[in-house]
Amino acid sequence: MNNKVDIINIRKKFLEKLQPSGWDEYLAPYINGFEFQIAINELKEEKDAGRLFEPEFKNIFRAFELCPYKDFKVAMIGQDPYPQPGVADGISFSCSRKDK
Repeated sequence: MNNKVDIINIRKKFLEKLQPSGWDEYLAPYINGFEFQIAINELKEEKDAGRLFEPEFKNIFRAFELCPYKDFKVAMIGQDPYPQPGVADGISFSCSRKDK
């Protein structure tokens, strides 16, 4: 089991994905911060231990990718548990992969 996380590459990839929507400028302080590194390491530990989490790692900032910063008006915060693996798609209250 490889416990090394390439945090530099992970940060770079997330910021590149966020750049077209304009969120990179606002989320960069968090993504480049120590708390992000801790969160990424904890997610890797969970995955290595065989525990599942949703949405998939690649989709954790998907909402920011799909909603440009200049169009952002309101944030809705809530909890919508996904009982089945592969259902969460990174958008709050959405499970588009199951056509629901």
